[in-house]
Amino acid sequence: MAEQDNGVTTGGEPLPNGADTLPQVGLISQYVKDLSFENPNAPAIYQSQQAPEINVQFDIGSQQVADEVHEVTLKVEIRAESAGTVAFLVELAYAGLFGLRNVPSDAVQPFLLGEGPRLLFPSRGGRCRARRRLPAAAAGTDRLQRPLHAAGGGARAAGSGHRRQRLISPATG
Repeated sequence: MAEQDNGVTTGGEPLPNGADTLPQVGLISQYVKDLSFENPNAPAIYQSQQAPEINVQFDIGSQQVADEVHEVTLKVEIRAESAGTVAFLVELAYAGLFGLRNVPSDAVQPFLLGEGPRLLFPSRGGRCRARRRLPAAAAGTDRLQRPLHAAGGGARAAGSGHRRQRLISPATG
């Protein structure tokens, strides 16, 4: 006979399909939804003596695609301009399907907009191990630093399920 601890079965036989009421979350699949690269002013843009200004925009969105299945889409737009002329434009929409079962309704959006992107692009360990060395004067130390990641901040449009963030390079302040 299985022991009970606050209504949760802790041993014995597994529960039949659908009988488990604990919250469950899983990454079903991840994929590139859209990818675009434009270099509209080539080759003339390569004659510019001015360094390009690079603007990076992130957009995180979610939508329900089936019963207990949600899609989280990370959109990244990188735009480089030199002397008011577009040098290049890169747009990426990377998405993942998440299965959510028995998750309280007030926890779905925070999970999809917070933990979902973290699972798609982990910042520590796992598949993503990008590191860079910062100059000692800029970092205040001479050790490896992880790249800046979009965490917190950003403005959220009311009720839209989207969060937009802008990263500013250290050179532009």
